[in-house]
Amino acid sequence: APRCRKISTRYWYFESKFSIVIDMPLLSTFLQFRVCDDGGRRYDLDDIAIALLESDYPTVTHFVYRNSERQHMMLPWHAVTSIDWSHSRIHVKNFDAAQPVTDGSLRQEVLLKRDVLDALVLDLFKRVTTRANDLLLEEENGKLLLKAADTSSLAILRRLSRGLFGSGPS
Repeated sequence: APRCRKISTRYWYFESKFSIVIDMPLLSTFLQFRVCDDGGRRYDLDDIAIALLESDYPTVTHFVYRNSERQHMMLPWHAVTSIDWSHSRIHVKNFDAAQPVTDGSLRQEVLLKRDVLDALVLDLFKRVTTRANDLLLEEENGKLLLKAADTSSLAILRRLSRGLFGSGPS
């Protein structure tokens, strides 16, 4: 049987005396997920494409992975049947909906790992620029949305340690 790894999807937010637990997947942990179909095929997730300017919170439109021939493939969000948070898997019925993409067409997409993670973002409340050290996603009404950027130093520690440190109290 394949070994499964447990990845925490909890994000701890500290504000003065109170800590608030937000159960949202972080991009750094989400990129450790595998895309699996009913036939047993599995591929590592490479990146996530989003649609900008459609709403206040950008919607995930496609998952990007490499197939067994190492070719980039884009799987639309609507092909996802479920997300198994405890076993770090994205389930699809089959990979028939996936389309091969060229490097040129991939450059036209907005990808979270390539384009948004580590980018400078504006903190309008504090009126400063800061770096998006991690991104928070949330499943809502059958959609996966980009909800926030984690600009804390804990996000850097969490990414460097692949989730071992910086996730808050257990």
